[in-house]
Amino acid sequence: MEGSNRPAFEGLPVELQISILFNIDDLDSLRSLVFASPTYHRAYQLVRQELLNVLLQSSYDGLVDIAGAIAAVRSRGLYAVKPSNRAKIIALLDSRRRSEEIRRLGLSSWPFPDEPADVEETIQLLHLHEKATFLLDDYRRTAARPAWIELEKWKNEILPHTLSRIEQRRFLRAFYRMQIYGNIFGDIELPLGADDVEEENEWFEMWGSQTPTFTDGEIWRLFFAPLAPWEVEEFMCFWRHCYQRWEEPYLEISKSVAAYAAPGVIFFSDLPPEERPPLNRLKLDLDHMHIHQDDHREILAYMVPTFLVKILREQDFRTRRDLLLANIVIHNHSFVEYWPEPSGDDGALPLLYPADRFDFGTDVSGLKAYLETLPPHEQPNIAWTQRWLDAERDFPQVFEDMYSYAPYSGCWDWGYAIWDDERLIEWGAMDHLELRGPLT
Repeated sequence: MEGSNRPAFEGLPVELQISILFNIDDLDSLRSLVFASPTYHRAYQLVRQELLNVLLQSSYDGLVDIAGAIAAVRSRGLYAVKPSNRAKIIALLDSRRRSEEIRRLGLSSWPFPDEPADVEETIQLLHLHEKATFLLDDYRRTAARPAWIELEKWKNEILPHTLSRIEQRRFLRAFYRMQIYGNIFGDIELPLGADDVEEENEWFEMWGSQTPTFTDGEIWRLFFAPLAPWEVEEFMCFWRHCYQRWEEPYLEISKSVAAYAAPGVIFFSDLPPEERPPLNRLKLDLDHMHIHQDDHREILAYMVPTFLVKILREQDFRTRRDLLLANIVIHNHSFVEYWPEPSGDDGALPLLYPADRFDFGTDVSGLKAYLETLPPHEQPNIAWTQRWLDAERDFPQVFEDMYSYAPYSGCWDWGYAIWDDERLIEWGAMDHLELRGPLT
């Protein structure tokens, strides 16, 4: 009889096989079983879409805004430098910010901004979230130390962090937004062995360059103006973490490259053929990486955070080196360069939907009362509130001080907008907030 020698696991009724599939909680385990067993592969085919959707929601665990994650997947390849992508980028970012309204009012035809288009997109979302959780777990061990906490105490008593659900949600929210930003406005990621890019993603205005695809004001209105002001700073804290996290792999590689330098050995082309990288995108000299590390790390931090994950995971040093050399570029457009003044033609204010609900003009008390009605993950933490709402302000509009001063302090470096209230109080952070910074 067919199957008489098969393990009992293989011979279960299809209903039980499907039940087993629905109890698998990660994509790799599901793939291993389905690829190893034709029986379970057939059961998988019967319920594939529903099964993957359940697995995705289980993976998100209520910590991820699916519209943001979907936008992170759909934005891949929409480089802002290409004028032909302009309308697509505007449509994508607009549907992301209006996803709840679109769903509620039925304003969009398929695919919806908050629903995977098909099985392939669901699988892409699962893969992307796996990278997000890798970086989240890495953050527990590598978050930057606030300057007032002693190094030994930080290393021995505080790390690794056990992150609260609110902290996880803030970190993941910033991760997905940075992935969207990096896909559209960051530098183009090249895989190992790829040819050089035909055109760098220089969408911004540079001296002597062609007309930019987007102005600074347009980028602000499209990407940042729909965000709650504290979530803008949350995003900036994540960006600074990426900059800091690049230090370890970057310095390891830059020191190794600089060690090749010797009399008559200045350029990579001077190295023996077997030691040369496949692509030196920036045409660096051997000592340039070490000399320009701060600039290069900042540029790398504007790329998609999944590239940082790729480097951190790569075990082979030569592969890490060659990937890095293929992805260092010379130009980018710093957030601080186009961080707008609060008012003016391209100002940070007014806020755009859905953040316009926080526009209380000069009524700080009204804003505070409204914030108390929101779920905790939608509220700013106590440090942000003290810094921009409780302290004496220089300007009458509620958010004018934040948009005037935020880029010029060091609070982003230790992630102040990500941490929850209990942790900030325990650290004594409220006594160390930089309330004002110099305008330049």
